[in-house]
Amino acid sequence: MGPLITFLGRGGPTLMGIPIQATVSQVFSNGSWSIAPPRSENSLRLAIYLASITLSDSEDEALWQVAGKEATQFSSTEVWKSVCHPFVSVYWANLIWHKHHIPKFAFTTWLVNLDRCPTRNRMISSGLHVDPRCLLCQGSEETRDHIFFSCPYSSGIIAGSLGKLIQIPARLSWNDLIASTQIILSRICKS
Repeated sequence: MGPLITFLGRGGPTLMGIPIQATVSQVFSNGSWSIAPPRSENSLRLAIYLASITLSDSEDEALWQVAGKEATQFSSTEVWKSVCHPFVSVYWANLIWHKHHIPKFAFTTWLVNLDRCPTRNRMISSGLHVDPRCLLCQGSEETRDHIFFSCPYSSGIIAGSLGKLIQIPARLSWNDLIASTQIILSRICKS
């Protein structure tokens, strides 16, 4: 029935002789309810419901019910598990979220990996009216893969900074890069 003040209306508890701040033990004593005779349909429903309840004299105890299981102690972990969907493990998680990651860089890499960075093609798909051409080269549509692998301007910067460390194939996508990095790291970890 919910809170009595909502079920019976503002004056309902007073009309039933129940003080606003009353506890159950103050209204139930010596095996019976001390309430005034019902004066409305809802107060009659409440009186019938109360007559069907059997109360015990034992001490109250807090019980928590999470996902259909009762517990005597509250656990935020169990509540979190019950409201969150189970996560799906992805093969690239260890590349981004490892114990030596720098949070700002890991977060940015995670966004790029999910193709959620604010490229112009994503802005257009969100309904913004912007020029779809790459801001750096003005040659092609600005996408994640274009910025990292096809844009002559950014490719020159990447080749200059990483050229001596790794050989970047001419036709590479972000997904290819993640898969290649995963293979390289698994070989390093085995040796």
